[in-house]
Amino acid sequence: METAIPTTIVITGASSGIGRALAERVASHNTHLVLVARGEKALSSIVALCRQKGAVVSPVVADVAIAEDVERVGVAASALTGAIDVWVNNAGVFQHGAVDTITPDKFARIIAVNTLGTVYGSQVAIRQFKQQSSGSHLINVASALGAVPLPYASAYVTSKYAVRGFTASVRQELKLEKHQNIAVSTVMPATIDTPIYQHAATTIHQPTKPLPPVYSVDKAVDTIIQVMDKPQDEVYVGGVGLMTKLYGISPKSAETIMAKYAKRAIFQSYDGRKHEDRSGNLFVSRSEGKVSGGWKHSSDQLKQFAKLGAVVGSIGIWLLFRRKERV
Repeated sequence: METAIPTTIVITGASSGIGRALAERVASHNTHLVLVARGEKALSSIVALCRQKGAVVSPVVADVAIAEDVERVGVAASALTGAIDVWVNNAGVFQHGAVDTITPDKFARIIAVNTLGTVYGSQVAIRQFKQQSSGSHLINVASALGAVPLPYASAYVTSKYAVRGFTASVRQELKLEKHQNIAVSTVMPATIDTPIYQHAATTIHQPTKPLPPVYSVDKAVDTIIQVMDKPQDEVYVGGVGLMTKLYGISPKSAETIMAKYAKRAIFQSYDGRKHEDRSGNLFVSRSEGKVSGGWKHSSDQLKQFAKLGAVVGSIGIWLLFRRKERV
């Protein structure tokens, strides 16, 4: 059964990764798209592709960390059809590094893009939604790391925990105000094969790679489109259920397991080259208009994660029995 795609859709972070793939997937003769990114060249390429598929597209070169830029996005969206059906806050940046090595300006920048960018987009969207009689939908892309933390990614984890809590708070407000025609969803992907890791800032002087297993961008896009069709409050992308359940039962055990697993899985052996600290794309767009980061979705990764899952499950069962015994 085909999923019904809404008419007017705003997508931030549209020049690469999930945002780019989502824009291409929903583009058709029936859609009006407002595509937002910092990099004009990469944005132009996805705009051209969506127009070839028949969509009416309004590109907005904007930095979501600047409230005035996001206001311009809202104006462009309203100008298309007079209403917005879906607003997807997807723009995000990443940094690897120990917390005491991340400079204040870089930490603040990650919060500004990932968290404040989502806040500003949500505010503009909700103001417009409240003026509409038709149904509308706010979708904020957070992360599985907004539920289970990861070491050496403290700024990103902070930003995504904030996005999850902020979105839940907005959802509560709209329910209290009886805006039944406005849906609010949080999409929480596990590790997705996008260029975010190549573009990431880092203070770690050795190569790093994404936390396995790595899922395809299509899996994330499939989930977002399903949520567009049938709104859910929160939905995960990828196999993170066991770890989130364990974190609910025993945060200390979950943190210990995640820390040890991450250290083995993320940090590659030193290759003899000097790896300088870098700012990545925090302050300047480096998007090349790619969807994939080129990371393998290998069976070896899934086997590795399955082993972790078995450990997590065993510990969770043990903790559950201990709790029952105490009761």
